[in-house]
Formats: sequence, structure tokens, C-alpha cells
Amino acid sequence: VPIIGLACWALDFPLMKRYSKSYLAKHPEKKGQDLIQTKLACQKFKTRNISVVNFVEGTRFRYEKHQRCDGQYNHLLKPRAGGVAMVLNVLEDTLDGVLDVTISYPDKKNSNFWGFLSGRVKEIDVHIKKIPLSEIPYQNYYDSEEGKAVFQKWLNALWSEKDRLLQNLEAKKKGED
Repeated sequence: VPIIGLACWALDFPLMKRYSKSYLAKHPEKKGQDLIQTKLACQKFKTRNISVVNFVEGTRFRYEKHQRCDGQYNHLLKPRAGGVAMVLNVLEDTLDGVLDVTISYPDKKNSNFWGFLSGRVKEIDVHIKKIPLSEIPYQNYYDSEEGKAVFQKWLNALWSEKDRLLQNLEAKKKGED
């Protein structure tokens, strides 16, 4: 969502800069810098009332990107776990939980946020679910490979649930047409 990203930047939210594998091969000193910057940014939020917005797919959905994925999800890109785990670890004592937001644009022709803002999208479906921190296995993400695997499995299961929700919403819309 481009406008929200700009607003997050203006409000000094931590923004992760991702580097490609080829870039990191040429510049190995950049490896892990995104997580270090996120951790430093999150530290200052411990003393403020805040909301953290995390786009777990890490990028805007484009069909070309989706085609390059392994086909695990029909409507989503693969989730990236590192930033989420970092925020949860650093801010765990200040967070109530996680709001999982799923947005569906039933009109596939204009299916983007700009189409919504410009009035071409007449309807969107928004589903919000609060997940208590006690249900999220993030505590050992950076301490062990097993902890990382457990968190990634949990996040992938959440993404599968979101993908099914989007599939059901699409089927429902087709049934109404």
C-alpha cells in the first residue's frame, strides 16, 4: 500500500531494506543490516504508544512475482519471517498482540489500493483477527534453527489460512455474479 508506506517513513517507523542474493554476494558486509536497523528502530518505540505495521510479504503483490514463487499460495506471496520475529522479540513486553489484517479486492480488474482511492473499486473485504502473543511461537527465532523452523511453520500456516479465506471470498463473489 504505497501511501501507508510513505506515511510510515514520515512517522519514522522502521523500514526494512531488503537486498537480493546477488547484491549480498557482492557486498557481504550488508548481510543482516536490515535486522540490525529494525532492532535499533524498535528500541526507541519501547517508551511510546505505537502501532507497528508489517507487510510480511515484503513487497507489493505482482503476478510476475507470484509466478516466480513455488506455488504454495494461490493469492499470496511467501511470507518473510525475520522482521516479524525481530519486532515481536524486541517489543514483546509492550505489545498486546498482533492484528492480522487480510484485504481482498473482489474486482480483479482494478484490484489495487490506488484503484480503491480513485473510486474505481467499489467494494473491498477486510478481515481483522487479533492473535494473542501467547499463541505466537516467536521467542526462539534467533536463538536456534528449531525455533526458527517452528515460527516459520506457524507463519506459513497463518498464510495458508489467509489464502483459503481469499479463495472463499473469491468463490463467494463469483457465485453472486
